[in-house]
Amino acid sequence: MLYTTDYAALDADLLKGKRLLSILRDGMLWPHGEDQPYDVWMQPHQEAAIESFVTSGGFVPGFAQCGVGLSMEGWLPAHAGRLLPGASASSII
Repeated sequence: MLYTTDYAALDADLLKGKRLLSILRDGMLWPHGEDQPYDVWMQPHQEAAIESFVTSGGFVPGFAQCGVGLSMEGWLPAHAGRLLPGASASSII
């Protein structure tokens, strides 16, 4: 088991040998305050690592992840196919 608060460290190397990934945070950063535009912390290489993790048999529970993987190119399709067989990203948005 590995616990970290360093979201920037999430990548394919960190996921090697793991079977479960639980992300307990939302996907937004508010560097200039909540009344200003937000930033998304998950980067495309992280989405790709999670998609590969899930499609290779890893499990990512879909709770407590509001706004994570907002590009939805890898994150949501991996979740849709893993958690809802036959679903696509467009069918659950």
